[in-house]
This record gives sequence, C-alpha cells and structure tokens, in this order.
Amino acid sequence: GQNPLVLQGKVNLAVSLLVLVILVLLNSPVLDSMRISVNSHMARYQSGKNTPDQVSLYMLEQSGRYGRAALESLKSDAGFMKDPKRARDLLMALDGEQHLQQQISEKVLAENVLIAPGSGKPDATFWSALIQDRYNVMTCIGKDACVLVEQDLNSDGRAERILFAFDDERYIVYGFDPDKKEWQELTMSLLPRDITKEKLLTAAKDGKLGTKPKAWRDL
Repeated sequence: GQNPLVLQGKVNLAVSLLVLVILVLLNSPVLDSMRISVNSHMARYQSGKNTPDQVSLYMLEQSGRYGRAALESLKSDAGFMKDPKRARDLLMALDGEQHLQQQISEKVLAENVLIAPGSGKPDATFWSALIQDRYNVMTCIGKDACVLVEQDLNSDGRAERILFAFDDERYIVYGFDPDKKEWQELTMSLLPRDITKEKLLTAAKDGKLGTKPKAWRDL
C-alpha cells in the first residue's frame, strides 16, 4: 500500500487547495452577492435605466461596505442631490438623523425658509421656537423648501404663523404666547393635496389668503 505519510500529505494539500479556492471565491464577485447586488443596482442607475428616485437607499444601507461606498458616491452626484428630499434621505442613510438635525439652526432656517408675500420677517425668537423640535423642520434646511405665512386665524388681532413643509406634506401652526413672550406650536396637520407651493405663493401675492377655513380650501 501507499505510505500513510505520503497519503496524508496529499490529503492536506487537497484540503489546503480547497480552502484557498473557497477564499478566492469568497473575495471575488462570483460568491459575493452583496457586491454583485450593489454593482448591478448602481450600474442600472449610471446607465440611465433607473431614475434617481429608483435608487434604493435602503438596499444600499443594508449592503455593508459596498453599499456604503455607493452611498458616498451619490453624495457627489449633482443629479441625485438636486432633489432636497433625496439629498436629505441620503444624508440620513449615511450619517443618521442626528447628524442632519445638528445642521439645523436659527440662522440656517432664517436663510432658507421662504417668507410668503405680505408676511413679515420673523425675529430670532420665532426661529428659536422652531428648533425646539428639530425633527419637524428638518426639510426646511433646503433653500425655499418651506414657506412661512402670517395670518390671524382666530381673529384675536395677533397673527399666527403657518409653516408649510412641502417635502413632508404637512403644515405647522405657531402662535405667540404674550404671557410667556414666546412662540409655541399650536397644531400640525397633513397638507391637503391640492395646496401646492405655487398656489400658496400666488394666493399670498394676490392677497387672497383669508382668515376663514374656506379660504384655505380654495387655494
């Protein structure tokens, strides 16, 4: 028979080669499904087969270092980043909500929130009130993404302020408390589908924003 030591040597060599082959395969696109998925997904986008809105940030988030690299590449993609909501979602995927909220300040809101025609420019106390709940105004860090309207909703002689956050499809009403000398959130609600930024600004410009609820429905 064959020398057991020679046989053992052949078996060891075969096992070593098998391990080597498996390692090579694991580190190549053949078995690396994560890398294949990411590369395929990004190739469809880069070739124009998929639109920016069809890029799945969730899938990329779940795809380890390959997904992370793809997310980073999107950050420098002007076409992808030009949409404020996509840009915000990407930043959240990369750095989390906390990082995005850290970008919100009174100064940033004052510079980016669009004041509707006929409405006064708020002072610092109003912007301070807004960042008490940063999550509500995260979309407002984009230029003109949110519109602020001043209107006396309850006919008490004091104007309330309504912040329209179009990317979040909601509006928030703030009122001034004369005793505490501060602005407070009064209510938040979903934005009716027929109210667009263009309609709102046109109505404000034409002086058609009334104090009755019907006036809002007519926008």
